[in-house]
Amino acid sequence: MSKSEKRKLKNLIITEGLRSELSRKMLKTGLSPRKLVQQTKDLPAECDTAFLVGVLSGEIREVSKDLYTNLKRILEDEKDETKRMVPVTQKYIDHINAEIERTGIKLHRVLKMFNIRKPASVTVYRWVEGKIKKANASHLCLLSDLYSRLPDGENEESKGAVSKGNYKTIGDHYLPIDKESKIKLQRLRDIGLLPGFIFGLRKDCPGYLNASIISSWLNKENRRADPNDVEWVLDTCEEILEETLALYR
Repeated sequence: MSKSEKRKLKNLIITEGLRSELSRKMLKTGLSPRKLVQQTKDLPAECDTAFLVGVLSGEIREVSKDLYTNLKRILEDEKDETKRMVPVTQKYIDHINAEIERTGIKLHRVLKMFNIRKPASVTVYRWVEGKIKKANASHLCLLSDLYSRLPDGENEESKGAVSKGNYKTIGDHYLPIDKESKIKLQRLRDIGLLPGFIFGLRKDCPGYLNASIISSWLNKENRRADPNDVEWVLDTCEEILEETLALYR
């Protein structure tokens, strides 16, 4: 076995779906990456603040399977803070205003870029204007996290808007579903495995993937998707079909 093959066995590619799942778990804790690293004693030595930010932002795309499993467990063990209300401090407001100035991206634009519906833009503006004194802890962390993924604005003309290629957004590496895969997906739908039946037969499904997403692959023209997610769905359906046929042999 080659070194490359051995590395693939030990490492895991962080797809956009897996990264999004980690980000959601991180947001539920109400903690920043720095705070999580500071208070967690059993994190591997290589998982410092810079490493964790790199994984969550998509800059680091491959990690060891053991590290990913450990990190996911730690995030799941943290208390869910999604319903905890915290003060919108002046320090937080100053931080967001500084990020707006740094990136040139206004509040409503950053929410639109990442397809965020909650919190609503009107709510976020009221935070920064000081009109709302308390907010959901995870929502405050989310807004800060979104800005952390954006690069510096290049010039004054960029204030308030950027071209699509200038920021790292959810799904920025998605590819059109190829014709052969689309035909296979449609056939699997015709026999009833898709869009949602497979999720009742498998417990190891990616938490971010669901029947609605697969339906959009099937029903929308020129649909883009993470190739790893499409491969997982096709491979899983193939396994289910083989297991079923084995019962009649």
